[in-house]
Amino acid sequence: MQDQAFTLRQMVSQITSVGGSTRARRIVLSGCKGGVGTTTLAVNLGIALRKQQRRVLLVDANPNRGDIAAICGLRGNGEIDESTVIRCTVEQLSLSGPAGVHVLPRFDAQAGAPGTSARQLMNYLQTADHAFDYIVVDAGCCPMTAEVIWPSADLAMVVATPDTVALTDAYMLIKSISGNGVLANIGFVINRSFHEAVTRDIARRLTETCRRFLQLRVRPVGAGMVPDDPRMVSAAANGRMIVCAFPGSPSALAVTEIAKQMTEMDFADAGLNSLLPA
Repeated sequence: MQDQAFTLRQMVSQITSVGGSTRARRIVLSGCKGGVGTTTLAVNLGIALRKQQRRVLLVDANPNRGDIAAICGLRGNGEIDESTVIRCTVEQLSLSGPAGVHVLPRFDAQAGAPGTSARQLMNYLQTADHAFDYIVVDAGCCPMTAEVIWPSADLAMVVATPDTVALTDAYMLIKSISGNGVLANIGFVINRSFHEAVTRDIARRLTETCRRFLQLRVRPVGAGMVPDDPRMVSAAANGRMIVCAFPGSPSALAVTEIAKQMTEMDFADAGLNSLLPA
């Protein structure tokens, strides 16, 4: 196992170096079920990273609801297709969003299958690695999309809410994708947390269950929770993100803490967290 870990560490280090990345770090947010707030959280996280002077690309890979551009208050073509990406670079197709983030609208593959679309999109994003520090991808709540995207992610972040169904769905998503041989650095965030102690217990149970039954280290990102705040949804409905409209609110501070942890994380080392036995 030590030899394998050393080899993996060397491979990851060739991609991302400590103290400065040679390519954009890819953060993929996947919902365990619809309505957990994956898209809104992805946009707020992208802006929080931008506020820390990072070059950020927000990518809509949600096969069910391609609405990042709309949430950001951007007008124009809400989708891009195969013929467009052949002619244009990511920088040319991306739109200027809030706080200076770049937004890439949803990619519509002619084949129509979520897996095919996601695979083509991730290949296309490789051409933009030099232009950004972080690529934040909203993968929606589609396991097929997550299975395709997670292997190329520096961090696959599962978004859940503090209810029993969401917790079960989060575990099943991780189990399903890891069972297919997809290895990734996996973290999670409990969104819309209404009680800190309850959410911490949920986070502990999810971490322990993944360790015990999947032999995976699945850890909370940041504080592991974003407090429930109606202003997050209402701000997004008006084309404003809570990290901009209410930067001192508990939910905005929680997202900022997640972004701060990401800028300080040694991805070359963290990438092994989910590969080694807990």
